Amino acid sequence: WPLVTSYSGSPDKNAYILCLLSCRNIIAYKVGYVKRLALEKKFLIFSKNILQKARCYDIIKYQLYLMAEDERGGAAVLTEQEQEFAGRLGPLLREIAELREASPNAAPQVKLLAVSKTVEAERVAACWQAGQPLGLAGLAENKVQELGQKSAALPAMIPWHFIGHLQTNKVKQLLAVPRLVLLHSLDSWRLAVELEKQAEARGFLVECLVEVNVAAEGSKFGLAPAELWDFLQSCAALSHVNIRGLMTVAPAVEQPEQARPVFAELRNLRDKMRQRAEKVAYSNLSLQELSMGMSNDYRVAVEEGATLLRVGSRIFGARIYR
Repeated sequence: WPLVTSYSGSPDKNAYILCLLSCRNIIAYKVGYVKRLALEKKFLIFSKNILQKARCYDIIKYQLYLMAEDERGGAAVLTEQEQEFAGRLGPLLREIAELREASPNAAPQVKLLAVSKTVEAERVAACWQAGQPLGLAGLAENKVQELGQKSAALPAMIPWHFIGHLQTNKVKQLLAVPRLVLLHSLDSWRLAVELEKQAEARGFLVECLVEVNVAAEGSKFGLAPAELWDFLQSCAALSHVNIRGLMTVAPAVEQPEQARPVFAELRNLRDKMRQRAEKVAYSNLSLQELSMGMSNDYRVAVEEGATLLRVGSRIFGARIYR
């Protein structure tokens, strides 16, 4: 351990990482597999402060995670892309946690989704491989066809979220996606009826968020706030559609702070709707989730109670549209 701490101020991160991993390999050599996992957990907690000072804690944590998963004891090696995403996601997730702890209106738990639209499958796979052990909650797409292609090409355990506008003629195709955990954009009764029909045919419950056009933008989809309660009451009669919460897309603004009224209004709407739903005991209106906040305004969204953040370019870089 003195050798490890002597590297805490070293500008050479590779040497520091090598030293730490050497110490971890000694742990693996000296004890059995079960004890090794327990010691690695203590090792991570004990070394966290020093590792953060060296600004490579997330890469170390990820590397140790991979090693712990390898029952043969061999050292897994980070690919260049995985190291890139570990270096981006670690600080981002820490920042989200710090914002949540410091904000009185923040939710008890905030989940980060990586929006992978237009990103090639190889990079998406690297993002998930690096992000999942760090706390990345899932991946999100806004086109049904692209979601289908990527879900077929990538590991089956990835949780997928659909965040784009959904046409009724695409519902069957969407519900065929394995591990589709949440639809964020239920925005009409016609779509709700089709979701009920297709979910009943498949024999499962489809989890949804209702999209609300809080800012009343003509270019955006979503219900008007005044329409929300009547719509929720209608959805309460559906037996295969579960309404988990609300979603909104804030207007494109120069300063993230300008989005705060939109996020605060969605939180207030959710709280009012949840109170009404609890009074009449609607079983399929849990209304726990708030999906709001993207790369430019996620900080404000966390402060105003977001439970799901949809972040793309902050993780993957600028979009390349073909």
